[in-house]
Amino acid sequence: MFYKLQNDDEFAAIATHWQRTTTPHTLDDVWAKVQPRDQFCIKTFHESASTLPFQPVVASPALDVWAFGVLMYQMYSGVELVPTDINQDVDDSGIARAATWTDADLSKRLQNKVSNALARDLMAKLLVVDPSDRISVQAMLSHPYFEVKYDDAAGGQRLLVERLDALAVQVTTGFHVMASRLDEVVDLTKETLNAVGAAKQDLMRGIFEATEVAFPTSFVILPFDLTLAQCGDDDNDPEDILRDVTSFIQKGIDMGHNFMAAVHQNKAISRALRLVGPGEPLFLYLIDEVHGLPVVPTLPGSHYPIRIETKSDEYAQFMSAAMPYIQTGFRLLKGASTIASLVSCLGVLPSLDPNVLDEMGEHIENAQKTSSVFDFDVLQTAVEDQGGVPVQHIRGAALRELERFFNKNDRDKDYAGLCRTYASNGQALWTSKATVASMELARPTSTASLKSAQANQTRKAGGGKTAQQVYMDLLALHDLAQEDAVVERMVPPMLLPHGKMRSNGDRPPNCCGMM
Repeated sequence: MFYKLQNDDEFAAIATHWQRTTTPHTLDDVWAKVQPRDQFCIKTFHESASTLPFQPVVASPALDVWAFGVLMYQMYSGVELVPTDINQDVDDSGIARAATWTDADLSKRLQNKVSNALARDLMAKLLVVDPSDRISVQAMLSHPYFEVKYDDAAGGQRLLVERLDALAVQVTTGFHVMASRLDEVVDLTKETLNAVGAAKQDLMRGIFEATEVAFPTSFVILPFDLTLAQCGDDDNDPEDILRDVTSFIQKGIDMGHNFMAAVHQNKAISRALRLVGPGEPLFLYLIDEVHGLPVVPTLPGSHYPIRIETKSDEYAQFMSAAMPYIQTGFRLLKGASTIASLVSCLGVLPSLDPNVLDEMGEHIENAQKTSSVFDFDVLQTAVEDQGGVPVQHIRGAALRELERFFNKNDRDKDYAGLCRTYASNGQALWTSKATVASMELARPTSTASLKSAQANQTRKAGGGKTAQQVYMDLLALHDLAQEDAVVERMVPPMLLPHGKMRSNGDRPPNCCGMM
């Protein structure tokens, strides 16, 4: 059903065919569906195909057999065989895949996505690239998948009807799921921040990052050292700096799209990673994950922002490994709050028009709407056809590269004054010490207090331990063990003025040892 265009003349022939056979007021709508994409077109025509560069396909039951196989695949796997848009037209990113399926690719997809062995066997006979090799409709209906065992004619007929009713419910449910997904797309602009939080918790970080990763993974890349502008050492106009920052965020999000395109096409990534002019550096700022703001140090001598040399051999390695974190960093920024934070750092609030600041904040938010969830699962899907490795291996390699980067550029593990705490849902968060202190005040009653309350109730009742008290004892022991482990693992040596080491007794409260 697909034809690959050989030259521009064939493209022109197709365009001329539809212009001649379609009325002017419907041409745009029709052309949007039939125009070639990625050098492929569908062998469709209007009235006569004599002027087209391909021979039309004769309709046959084999086409219906394939369509039924595609429908079964979506019902059992929950995903489309080839991604489509809101109008059920094949997405541009999937047209080449749809036109170049091989039986081996289809078999691999069925093995990975369909767990029902009987349904998988039937689909393997339906989804065959060569139409002449597909089973007939009669053979399909004779497949064991459709066999219903019964003791008598009436009972068998009833079971058959029930089976068909169940199949109808599955089909209807599938359409409802698709409609629900369309509703989610419509509401995406209202739920962006919630989606980012969910993606960061469920897809990017998870339990592993909350318990094992001892360094921040939320940061943003910018082309300026804002500490120079803060100190008055930058000759650039502050408003120009802010405009360049907002436009750079859009450029960084576009870099993510270009990077994924290069991965899909198995091409070199150097061009996709080009964000600034030759030899110009980039600067890495950590993000306060509670407030969604980049951290610009105010004290001299800080390691941050970390300067990244774009001409170094390690640039492509770091950017490739950290790309999911980089794209999540761009999505975490809060538009108006980010601009206000940068204005405060630059000390130019009275001199800038509030309308200009609002415009810059909207520019950041509009740029974020063009981005998509970018995580290790998405990256794994892109590389699976090039002999990819498991997702956890890709994530592990990225974390090791990020750890190497921080060990090299922040030996003191200062992390721009951020420390790790946790949210009520168990998600690890990096934020300032002041924010951690306020979060601690808002936390629920400690297990020690709960244990005391349970003990008082037990004494009043005059009996032995209750189940609740036993659990409180276990939780208290667990908390004590956690505190001992945290002191050893999480609290780095603190330096007093003139480079002296702070003793354990002089250490401040451990706000970083929450996890």
